[in-house]
Amino acid sequence: GRRGGFHSVIDEQKIWHRVETGLRTVVPVVLTLILTLLSTLRLGIPGLGPVMPLLPAIAVFYWAIYRPDLMPLTATFAIGLVHDSLTGAPLGMTSLVLLVLQGLSGSQRKFFHAKGPFVSWFGFTLLAATAAVCAWAVASAYYLTLMDPLAVAVQFAFTVAAYPLVAWPFGVIQRELLSSLTARAR
Repeated sequence: GRRGGFHSVIDEQKIWHRVETGLRTVVPVVLTLILTLLSTLRLGIPGLGPVMPLLPAIAVFYWAIYRPDLMPLTATFAIGLVHDSLTGAPLGMTSLVLLVLQGLSGSQRKFFHAKGPFVSWFGFTLLAATAAVCAWAVASAYYLTLMDPLAVAVQFAFTVAAYPLVAWPFGVIQRELLSSLTARAR
């Protein structure tokens, strides 16, 4: 009887460890989804919708650099679809833009990972510009007309300006919450 009780405590600890690990692994996806919802909020400011910062782009870049194992392509695709569904954008456009951004970011992961926050911000600026041009081209092709680039440029500027406001808390989350996942995996 006593031995069974001891094993049940160990089993319960294993279960809670698995639950904790599982919850930590979904943090980047959940945070990206929350940013998607925030970036699609209607704040009652006329004309703000099309130029709202593309906050999920910041998250996709950040996690592609620092924790690509926790931001799968399927999640990025789904988050893009959620964004398009909420904004009325052509379905799949944001998915394509985010996947391009994730691919470009991931291909430069080794360079950005060891650098400081200003280098990452500069890198994000360059890759976000590429993503903005991609979004403009896809929207222009979808609507069969050249879209006004001003809205895309303003959204790009707002997104780049928002980068440190999003990346800094992500860095804290990465160090304080997710770094233990890396340590345990080794």
